[in-house]
Amino acid sequence: MERIRLRSQGFLNINYIQSTAALIINIVDVAKKYNINVYSVDTRSWKSNIVGSSKGKKKQILITKGKNKGKYRTITDNKTDTMDYVKNNLGIDTKGDDDVADAICISKYAFLPKNKRKLKLEH
Repeated sequence: MERIRLRSQGFLNINYIQSTAALIINIVDVAKKYNINVYSVDTRSWKSNIVGSSKGKKKQILITKGKNKGKYRTITDNKTDTMDYVKNNLGIDTKGDDDVADAICISKYAFLPKNKRKLKLEH
């Protein structure tokens, strides 16, 4: 499973952190009950090892409203990169479902050579 990201693009989302932590706790507890090991991985680690970069391609978008009118800011598209990787390299069309694409790449990460992966056994 993917570890919780505390900050995304400089933003701290308490609701996301709480709900994801609750889900992870349940997964680990149920897996432990059935003697199943659960491993976690950092987002940046699996993305850089599977997709090729944790940064994503950079796009420039035009902000047309408010005081920033006419200025550009940079956004990343990691989700698009991940879905493209799954479709083009693995031959699986996730039909735009980035959660499915993430899950496929995270599971593929577990089969990399041990020296290329950084898995943490959750207890």
